[in-house]
Amino acid sequence: MSQQLDFTPKVRGEIMKQHKTTIDSKAEQIISLGLLKKVNDNAYICRPLPGNSTPRTLIRNVMNGSWSCDCQGFKASKNCSHKVALERQLRERNPEQLTYF
Repeated sequence: MSQQLDFTPKVRGEIMKQHKTTIDSKAEQIISLGLLKKVNDNAYICRPLPGNSTPRTLIRNVMNGSWSCDCQGFKASKNCSHKVALERQLRERNPEQLTYF
């Protein structure tokens, strides 16, 4: 029989902080290595980080204007390094650097 862990709010907050740090770090790697490639205005491919066996991921603009990713991390938490990298690239950096796939 499995037991569910009941974390205190402080522990839960620390776990979320570490998770966000990991996502931010991976997002910066994705951007710096130029792994995002444009398919069209509503879809981008993110190639895997070097040494990572995870297949490429597809990031799509859904009807409400937000981005959705097909990776496991996004499916679990509605946030991932691929989505963060794309949003950051489009907002803070030159989106024209995103070349077509």
